[in-house]
Amino acid sequence: MAATHHVWPALSANEKTRTAQRFPVKRTLCVVKLGLIWMVTSDLETLRLVQEVSHPADSQLMENQIETVHEGAFADLTSMERLDLSHNRLAVLGQWMLHGSLLLKNLTLNRNNLTTLGKQLFEGMPKLRVVRLSENPLVCDCRLAWLALWLQRHPRLGLLTRCSRPLPLRGKLLAELHETDLRCEPGEPSSWALLARLEQNRITEIPSHAFAQLKWIRRIDLSGNLISKVAPDAFSGLTSLTSLHLARNPFICDCNLRWLATYLHQYPVETSGARCESPKRMHRRRLTLLGDSKFKCKGSEEHRTRLAGDCIVDRDCPESCVCEGTIVDCSRKSLREIPSDLPTFTTELDLRNNAIADIEDNAFLGAEQLADLLLMENKLRQVRPKMFSGLSSLRTLMLRSNQLSFIANDTFADLTTVRLLSLYDNKIRCLAQSAFERLTSLRTL
Repeated sequence: MAATHHVWPALSANEKTRTAQRFPVKRTLCVVKLGLIWMVTSDLETLRLVQEVSHPADSQLMENQIETVHEGAFADLTSMERLDLSHNRLAVLGQWMLHGSLLLKNLTLNRNNLTTLGKQLFEGMPKLRVVRLSENPLVCDCRLAWLALWLQRHPRLGLLTRCSRPLPLRGKLLAELHETDLRCEPGEPSSWALLARLEQNRITEIPSHAFAQLKWIRRIDLSGNLISKVAPDAFSGLTSLTSLHLARNPFICDCNLRWLATYLHQYPVETSGARCESPKRMHRRRLTLLGDSKFKCKGSEEHRTRLAGDCIVDRDCPESCVCEGTIVDCSRKSLREIPSDLPTFTTELDLRNNAIADIEDNAFLGAEQLADLLLMENKLRQVRPKMFSGLSSLRTLMLRSNQLSFIANDTFADLTTVRLLSLYDNKIRCLAQSAFERLTSLRTL
């Protein structure tokens, strides 16, 4: 029978800034020796240097630069008995970080940046014999009242766990404090305000002054969201910010995001390796390694994302069309209908020489900037008033060379801004007496 091997991840003395969501192992741990800087990676799941040895289940992650441990990171390591995360940069530990560690006996967390701990962090670990929490800047307010009680019930664990703040409690042993000592005053900058963990949600945008109320914030984690747009002043005024995680978001790295590159060069707080998603020329390129000059706009890109700071990103160019600046050219594409995904920045829409026989009512809603609409050489048989609803800026309407036969009094009722109207080369048999009366800006017919 094959011998049973226990495995031992030894990741000490590296430059890890976060642990992966889950280790790439199931019921046993592996020995992963990372003594060299060339093995540094942004995700533990990518490591493949594994060696099986006969050793008690043991996770040594001390003396790194780990800032985040995702909840459930050790969920599959049910045989783990010892976990050493000392001498890292952890600022907070969520209540489910050690969920599933039923056999854990020794937990070492001293010499980190811990300010608070999740309330249920130690639940479900009946075999704990050693807990080390000393030399952390703990904020002893109402959020750590549970820990004071826990330490009192377990007098042999967490020895020398002391408060760092508030000032009246500095240096005092947490286990000796009563619940009445651990207060949260209204308006007081509480411990959670030092850290904003917003990772792995579905956030799509960061609006202006999003964190303005958190003046003491030190770390913001926005990784693993759907963020493509960030207001230029989203992080302004955050003078205490030391860590900003933006990885795994679909950033649009064109000229309208140039400000973020400038900000990150001036304040090198992005440590998660955030990369660009689009445009294609910037795909997978690391934000912090790109010079400002790389953030360029080509074609209509500047117009599409120019309002990204206000959390507005326009639609892409329609698949069957070509966009250059604010001009959308859909001519000679054998189209039978108006594209439904027109960018709102469109000022000229060229639909000439297609096969459009009818236009749905309100087909141009949302195209308020459209000034020139070219529909000549199609197969339009009629024009209804609501066909052009919403075109409040339209100046030129070209309907030449279609199959129009009737123009009613209200056909162009809403087109008060049109200056040039072309109906040449149609089959018009009936023209209502007041057909053009409402075209108050008309200059050429």
